[in-house]
Amino acid sequence: MVLLPLCYLPFISSSDLNHILFAVVRGIHGVGLALCFTTVFTWVADLLPKERLNEGLGVFGVSGLVGLAVGPFIGEMILDHFGFTQFFIAASLLALLSLFLVTRLQETTAHHANSIATGFFELLRRPHFRNCALTTFLFGIGLAAPGAFIATYLEAHQLPSIALYYFAYSAAAIMIRFLAGHLGDRYGEEQVLPYAITLTAAGILSILIITDLWTVMLAGLVIGCGHGLLFPALNSLTLRHSPMAIRGKLTGIFTGSLDLGIFLGSLLCGVLGEYLGWTALFSVAAAAVLSGILLTPALKRSAAIRASAPQEM
Repeated sequence: MVLLPLCYLPFISSSDLNHILFAVVRGIHGVGLALCFTTVFTWVADLLPKERLNEGLGVFGVSGLVGLAVGPFIGEMILDHFGFTQFFIAASLLALLSLFLVTRLQETTAHHANSIATGFFELLRRPHFRNCALTTFLFGIGLAAPGAFIATYLEAHQLPSIALYYFAYSAAAIMIRFLAGHLGDRYGEEQVLPYAITLTAAGILSILIITDLWTVMLAGLVIGCGHGLLFPALNSLTLRHSPMAIRGKLTGIFTGSLDLGIFLGSLLCGVLGEYLGWTALFSVAAAAVLSGILLTPALKRSAAIRASAPQEM
């Protein structure tokens, strides 16, 4: 994450973009981002008491949401005043600061040989983790639509800056985690999922009614509330009642499913938008998220079974 932003610098001055090389750089950058997400959420989960796992993961995620809120403002300011070279150098320096902070962290638990006894794909074949992964994958497809196309949509309709949308989105996701983050721990994540899924789908559809500054912010607020509930609920539901030794793999299942959904969802939404228009793009994304409700009965059953025979945390 420190080195990869600097790898974009040669592309700035290139008159003929090498798309294959650019895709390789982007791919490696994605690997670094995936490793960061997986390890940091595993590290934090190890610190949290099991009775506040959902709330703790949600509150920790606020740090990323704050970055998502202020990042577009900072990025636009740097681009407008200095250009792409300074933009990528700034990204590298921010990652360097993170690297310095990470070196000061302490390990949360001793690692033993049995930590690799259960394989990643073996865990993924288990019904509970498979259903968690599929629900998260559908969530990722839904996130792909606003994540990849909201800026283009606003620009095409001559609507306000994307930074306002992300500010409302992040503010709502932060607020809902402080106000309702405890609900998953108190009643079970599987009970929260239907409401979080419905809210997220409704927010994606609300993009289609954007006409001015206020509706831009409304769409951001609704999607942010859904995201603020759904992300930590799926994360903690995947980890809950699982031994510490396999948490890294389970976090990998969660983040990998989300990333795969965003990747394939971006491709799907791009094709839909190209040939069928904006309504089809955002409607299909919302339907993908909403279809996750069909998996909640199975998740409730498996969560109840796991709760009745909890393993060592």
